[in-house]
Amino acid sequence: RENVARYRGQHARAWRRVREAERIARAIGDDRLSGQCHKFAGWILVNRGRLAEAARSFQRGVEILDGVAGSDAHVASCQNGLAVVAIQAARLDEARGHLESALAIHRRLGSRTHTALTLSSLGDVERMGGNLDDAEQHYRTALESLRAAGHGQICYCEMNLGLVLVARNRYAPARELYARALLALTAQGVEAAVGAVHAMLLPCAAGMGDWPAFDEHLDEAEPRLAASHMSDVDVAWPAQCAGDLARAAGQAERAARSYRLSLAQWELLGRHAEVQTVRQHLAELSGSSKS
Repeated sequence: RENVARYRGQHARAWRRVREAERIARAIGDDRLSGQCHKFAGWILVNRGRLAEAARSFQRGVEILDGVAGSDAHVASCQNGLAVVAIQAARLDEARGHLESALAIHRRLGSRTHTALTLSSLGDVERMGGNLDDAEQHYRTALESLRAAGHGQICYCEMNLGLVLVARNRYAPARELYARALLALTAQGVEAAVGAVHAMLLPCAAGMGDWPAFDEHLDEAEPRLAASHMSDVDVAWPAQCAGDLARAAGQAERAARSYRLSLAQWELLGRHAEVQTVRQHLAELSGSSKS
């Protein structure tokens, strides 16, 4: 039940279920169940933006499950989680190490779906390191496997590919990917992810000069992200990129609003250099409006 609740964004309910299961696991001395609870708790904490706590939970899961029969897939999931936390903190070498460990397990177990999802995360590492060709290759390989399996998380991989396209100023094809993801996630009722897609659509609208759409995406993104407490570099970066594009187009008010969305994300992530950069942009916009 906690897994279903987590994916639907019902974090409080999921958290109660996991804590209840963990207490039972400790009481009966079930290490496998206890380790799984730490894994699930880690993912809930990631979705709540509590990354340091998530890392501790994933690490504890690895420690408990290491050597427990039938737990390799759960260990790999914890490694995937540790990689997500490291990616958000821009510790890319650390993230790559966790992902390579997870990938080895998934391949040994013959899990094509989890292998594909881990390749997609490796694409994130390459993209954030500026290796767009390698990132795109990882994403497309992952997408091919996920499509063949009919997997429900295909839209997340498409969203990642869209970020590569945005980085290459290919706004129209990125917008098509995001529009498809938006339909899927809206149907699933995952409000935080819907907010994230609207944020990712901001640079597409700005790059194409579609300012009514830009305003609509901001209106849709801001309340959803605030309500979910979500923090993600893949929300912060496109919002900052959109601010840059709007500023260059002379859309000062829209730029400032997009920068503020980005700033909130960078602050939650503890990315101090990015916080200072965006604050400087906002200060320059404020100075220009007064002159």
